[in-house]
Amino acid sequence: GNDAWYFKPSVGYQITQYSLTNNSSGNNLSRNLPTFTLDSGLFFDRKLSTELKQSLEPRLFYTYTPFKDQSSIPIFDSARTDFSTSNQLFEKNRFTGKDRIADANQLTLALSSKIQNTKTGKELFDLSIGQIFHFDDRKVTLPGGSVLTGKSSELAFELSSDINQNTRLSTTAFWDPATSDWASAETRINYLDENKRILNVNYQYVPKQLSEIDTSFSMPVTKKWGLVGKLDYDLLNNRVLEQLAGIEFEDCCLASRLVARRYLTTDNVSYDDALFFEFNLKGLVKGGTGVNAILKDNIYGYE
Repeated sequence: GNDAWYFKPSVGYQITQYSLTNNSSGNNLSRNLPTFTLDSGLFFDRKLSTELKQSLEPRLFYTYTPFKDQSSIPIFDSARTDFSTSNQLFEKNRFTGKDRIADANQLTLALSSKIQNTKTGKELFDLSIGQIFHFDDRKVTLPGGSVLTGKSSELAFELSSDINQNTRLSTTAFWDPATSDWASAETRINYLDENKRILNVNYQYVPKQLSEIDTSFSMPVTKKWGLVGKLDYDLLNNRVLEQLAGIEFEDCCLASRLVARRYLTTDNVSYDDALFFEFNLKGLVKGGTGVNAILKDNIYGYE
């Protein structure tokens, strides 16, 4: 709707029953826990021009779930969520799965601002910033885990903006107040024009763990012939993680692609080499299979 504000309290109650065999803590376990949340926010907007509108949205999100010892419940599908996107500022449970319900007494403060073209509906600029403040230690853990005592989360930033009609810049970053340093950052530049020329550059950084640049492109050379490529490079260890190069031909009736790929295997030492060839008669084979699927996975925006 057109509400200028909202105030949404909610209460949930989770009842979980386990029927196990050969469990050291007993075979019939139950857990009952309430969760209270309060979500509130304001909407402000103003016209920047006849076509552009800017919005400003402050938001408060409070969560309370009491502590309950769950160490007797075995882990089947639970894991800690990775604080990697600003969406997790508003999660009720810091665990995935059903085997752990996190104790929480926390408040999220967030602010977002957008600039939108009112004629096309396209968002030209989107900025979000937020942080979680904890009023209690978090005692529920996975086996081998320790109690979390920090009073606040990392400060989360997300920004996406059109540089021009064909180019978009996006970045996600987390500032750690405890170390006064970036805990992680990722920046992406994506170019796509009406001639289906694509260029992507993606940089990821985690202090002392990860520094990686991933580039990919798709470039029509003539109306029927085109080149594709990708290079994923580990700057921390000075090595190639993956490289891909290919040539493609397409006209009214058929499409064919030849792609060579070299990538680091799961042992983190050796490389695999692969050569892919695809020949499709249009209308007989659906897209999204074979080489086409590999290129879609490796080149953002490829169709």
